[in-house]
Amino acid sequence: MSLTIMTPILITFMLLTVLSAARKGYKKGSTKSAIQLAIVVGSAFIGVGLSMLLAHLLTPSVLSLLEDLDFISSVEDAIGAFAIILDPFVKMIVNFILFLPSYLAVYLLIKAVVSIIIAARAKKQTKTDDYYSENVDYYTKSSKRLGAFFGAATGLFLAILTLSPLVGIFKCARTTTDVIIEFSEMDEDELLSEEFEDALDLSEDFMVTAIDACGGRMWFNLSTSCHCYGQWTNINREIAFFADIGMEEMTEVMESISNLDDDSFDALEDFLEKTKESSIVTLMLTAAVNDMSKAWIDGTTFMDIPKPEIGEGYVNDFFDEILTVLSKTTTSTVEEDLSTLLGLCDILRDYDYVFDSDNYEIAADTFADGKLLEKIKKELKKNPRMSSLEALVDNIIMGSLAVEIEIMSELDPESQDELFDSLTEMINSSVSVSNEKRAKALSTDIYAALSDYGVYAPEEMVDEVAKILISSLSAGGQTVTRAQVEAYFNSYQNQN
Repeated sequence: MSLTIMTPILITFMLLTVLSAARKGYKKGSTKSAIQLAIVVGSAFIGVGLSMLLAHLLTPSVLSLLEDLDFISSVEDAIGAFAIILDPFVKMIVNFILFLPSYLAVYLLIKAVVSIIIAARAKKQTKTDDYYSENVDYYTKSSKRLGAFFGAATGLFLAILTLSPLVGIFKCARTTTDVIIEFSEMDEDELLSEEFEDALDLSEDFMVTAIDACGGRMWFNLSTSCHCYGQWTNINREIAFFADIGMEEMTEVMESISNLDDDSFDALEDFLEKTKESSIVTLMLTAAVNDMSKAWIDGTTFMDIPKPEIGEGYVNDFFDEILTVLSKTTTSTVEEDLSTLLGLCDILRDYDYVFDSDNYEIAADTFADGKLLEKIKKELKKNPRMSSLEALVDNIIMGSLAVEIEIMSELDPESQDELFDSLTEMINSSVSVSNEKRAKALSTDIYAALSDYGVYAPEEMVDEVAKILISSLSAGGQTVTRAQVEAYFNSYQNQN
């Protein structure tokens, strides 16, 4: 903090406001002064609500006007999908502009209503109260002193409220400039003119800092608040996010997105946790994820970031399916969807060596202990929007089994027909078993049959095979034909 030209100006303004209000309070007495203080404070809070409501109602019209002036198209050309942040920023600006006028309108309305009520009550008030008459001097003096106190409190509140926009702008400009300097990696002298630096130095003024700390920041935050996709935010909160994260961490996050190696997950998870503090960043993140996913699906780069090399075969299939979900993510789901992406990538990286080549031929080995299935399905249960990946898991399982059956049939052509006959009979026989026990009973029979024909399939994998066959061929308890079973397995053999 320092003393600048703002110090005497602000002190003079506050003293004049407080002394003037105290003088009026002394004349009015305690009751009227207390009522005045209540009106001033109540009007401020109601005025904030009114300005927020008006900002919400007027923002579409303002955006439409900006669109007619080609401002929005210019912003879209400059920042692409990130132009979506215009909506909350316009709300904040409109709220800020309307804050003091809204307060004044509410104050005048409440003041008029209260004055009418007081005048009506005064007419009914008796002037024959002997006790009051006897003690009129004592109570008048006491009331005037207390009235002066309430008046001074009213003046102090009004001074802080009136100065909060100015103080907030100085403080906000200083923080914003610091963020821009850090992210642009330019020197302050190179970026700012001498006059602008002098203006920014006023943000460290003693009185500016004092007013900011004594309620100015609160009213500035309220006057720049908006409801952004399920979360209340304000300009200081949004700027604080960038001031907190810094350029070094942002660079690390961008590198992590392009690498997705083991060291990247912690950085990305920390970043996702921090984005919960910023509605604007969540909005920007959603737009970026949508565009990034679509670009990577189309085989292009996003902001010069190529699609990460996750792995081949099914690992890549998993990632592509996740990208499809992410291309449709929203502000309310983006954090959860990205967390699922990180969780699945972390799991699949431990198994990517299995899928380097000849996917179906060796995929069954990954299910030998059931750990991969257990980890994947546990992660998918956390996020219903990723349910399409469960079908991909089923494809991996059935595809690997189909290849094993095909390998067996090449050694003994008749064995495949016999196995399909057995599987058909098993599925139809399981219809009579209760739903709770059907999958387990069918799994036991299938595992025994596969073992008899020399088809490699881990027991944990067969448990899933039984569930898939029931849901795909006999979910309603209907019987199946051998042709249906053969066609079902052939569909997986044909895609290899």
